[in-house]
Amino acid sequence: MSDSQRYRSRLFPKSIKGTLVLKNQAPGLGSPYSNRRVHASRHRPAAWVYSSKATLDTNAGTPFYPTRGARITGVRLQVAGAPSSTLTCDVLLNGVSIFPSSDKPTIASSALYGAIAMGDIVNVTPDDKLQVQLTATGSGTGPLVATIEYVEAY
Repeated sequence: MSDSQRYRSRLFPKSIKGTLVLKNQAPGLGSPYSNRRVHASRHRPAAWVYSSKATLDTNAGTPFYPTRGARITGVRLQVAGAPSSTLTCDVLLNGVSIFPSSDKPTIASSALYGAIAMGDIVNVTPDDKLQVQLTATGSGTGPLVATIEYVEAY
């Protein structure tokens, strides 16, 4: 094996198990990030998907309770039948809108989906109550699918 091959094998080991160790980790306890793949999966975006009943109305939907803390990175809406006017939605965190001063997620008339909207309140703790509520149905037909994108918190 040449010197350059030896150098590269130290930088890029074939087995990455155990190559990432926390400096402040007490010996013998094991690392929560035993390899790079596990560590990277903790920072990958994920999504909660909410689906409404077929008939759209402005009542708050069934609540769901996340089991982990998270930071919401965006909300995107989709419907089965395009609305004739703008469809607007709100996401409630413990009964309070996460969009108090920012634009709520919308679907424009004649469209089936909307752009991703960012909320002002983005931190969710385990067992918080999340609900999706339409504020204007725009005569769209359901079901409504709201995708709430998040990154896991520590």
